[in-house]
Amino acid sequence: MAAAGGDKIIVRALLAAGADPGAHLTVPPTSFTTPASVADEYGHPEVAQLLLSATAARAEKATANGAAAPDVPEGNGRG
Repeated sequence: MAAAGGDKIIVRALLAAGADPGAHLTVPPTSFTTPASVADEYGHPEVAQLLLSATAARAEKATANGAAAPDVPEGNGRG
């Protein structure tokens, strides 16, 4: 909801609290989407970029610690 509303303050607070910026959300009629694609779809490119950057940073941290990198979505997820 914060991504759809373009609320950067709440998005930053959720990320600071450990929310997964790359979480897959089930949104009919599509099979899944991400918070970044929701933000982009609702016209909030700054929030989308914030979430994509957080996802990339999380992937870099995971690989630096020897874990397999999580999927990092590219663009807005609409192909």
